[in-house]
Amino acid sequence: MKNEYFSYNLEQKEATTYQSHSQTFRNYAIGVSVIASTVRLIIS
Repeated sequence: MKNEYFSYNLEQKEATTYQSHSQTFRNYAIGVSVIASTVRLIIS
């Protein structure tokens, strides 16, 4: 019983870690595209 609970906890932790990583990546991508369009506006 204890082992099952432990492995379930581990899976949950990995899932949340993955979610926060993808969230960070999405924010990073948004930031990059905003900077890119700003630069394009300045150049043109």
